[in-house]
Amino acid sequence: MTKSKSTKRAFVVSLLALTLCFAMLVGTTWAWFTDTVTSGRNRIYGGYLDVELVTVDGTTETPVDENTVLFDDVEKWEPGVISYETLKVKNVGDVALKYTLNLTDVAKNTITKDGGTPHDLTEVIKVAVTDSVPADRAAAQRLTFGAWSTLATVAQNANLDAGASSDPITIVLYWEPTDHDDDYNRKNTGWTLSDGDHLYIDFGATLIATQYTKEQDSFDERYDADATMPETPQLPGVVAADTADALHDAFEAADDSQTNYITLEDDITGAVGMMSKEAAPKDIVIDLNGKTLDIDHNAVGSTGTESQALHFEKGTTAVIKNGTLDLTGTGIRMGIQNYGDLTLENVNIIFDNDYALSLNNGNVTIKNCTITVPNGKTAFDVCVTNYYPDGVKVYIEGTQVEGNVEFDVWGSKPATNKATLTIGDGNTFNGDFVNTTPGALTTAEIQAMVTKTGTSTYNGNATLIG
Repeated sequence: MTKSKSTKRAFVVSLLALTLCFAMLVGTTWAWFTDTVTSGRNRIYGGYLDVELVTVDGTTETPVDENTVLFDDVEKWEPGVISYETLKVKNVGDVALKYTLNLTDVAKNTITKDGGTPHDLTEVIKVAVTDSVPADRAAAQRLTFGAWSTLATVAQNANLDAGASSDPITIVLYWEPTDHDDDYNRKNTGWTLSDGDHLYIDFGATLIATQYTKEQDSFDERYDADATMPETPQLPGVVAADTADALHDAFEAADDSQTNYITLEDDITGAVGMMSKEAAPKDIVIDLNGKTLDIDHNAVGSTGTESQALHFEKGTTAVIKNGTLDLTGTGIRMGIQNYGDLTLENVNIIFDNDYALSLNNGNVTIKNCTITVPNGKTAFDVCVTNYYPDGVKVYIEGTQVEGNVEFDVWGSKPATNKATLTIGDGNTFNGDFVNTTPGALTTAEIQAMVTKTGTSTYNGNATLIG
């Protein structure tokens, strides 16, 4: 009986102790083994992609930029001529890259026989590429024999690790003689050039690059496998314009450090007048590209005489070609006033006021154009002036003139009159030749200014020029 009570008492005490333990645990926190590590400050470095193109001449490497002239060892191309340039591509950044090097044509003219199919130099100048460095032109021809392609299709594609340079890339140009080479001789009877006095093509080397699959992320090196090449950029000084604002901006940006090419991509209406000043001359080619340029407001000109659609001052070289130039507009009394060197080729000029072309100085070529003004108005003048004693020198060929041709004196005559008009072949003059300042300029003086070098048709009064 005593033993039974002791056992029962012990059981109760144990139960109370266990209950107390659980009660204590309810108010506490479970503890686990732990440890802590904190990293130092981590910096992520951005790699940079930088590619360079250099010319190679022996041990000399010269970076190529927008002012570099390649293949400049040949002045005039003819059948059999060969020229080459050795280049290297250098990865001067710190990430791998892939690149494309190609040749891009900027501008060219064409030659046509009796209105037939136009031809240009891209048809005859072949291109080849070798990784050798030829010692001379003959070696360049041997190295590339049978590997010719065209200017438009030649391209080099490769990859470069950071800091690496490509093998030499020698580009060879060759006019391979054929039975048809005489088709490109402008002196042949019946052949005419679209512009200029010689066939030409302007082109440049273009290098584009993007990142390549070399560096790795947490998975592999393929994270930039889909990186795409940037679009091939326009070469320096080359602008395509499809709006009046784009044309104006391109014209204003042009200077005389290089030839600036502006090509119309669409008809442009509502353009404003544009002016190139003597203090900031331009070297500019506006290729109308078969389109119409309509300049109809905001006439330009010297202070107090803002009355022209286009105004080119001394020092500027301007070429306008291949399309229609409509210069009729509010406040525009002269289409083009020129004091620089001006070439108009394959242009249909439309004007409805005093002078379509006011020619006061510089060398002016009017070739294969049509100039249309109302009856009795002036298509162009040949101005004699003491303000520009070097005189204007006008050459006209293959042009239909619907309006008068005027001779005049502005201010007074210089000590020696150097102004001239040379009438080449194939012109049609449907207006009169007139002297608007007979008290200052005699008929004999005018006839001394005029030279006829071809056959033209005179449907108006041309007795003034003999």
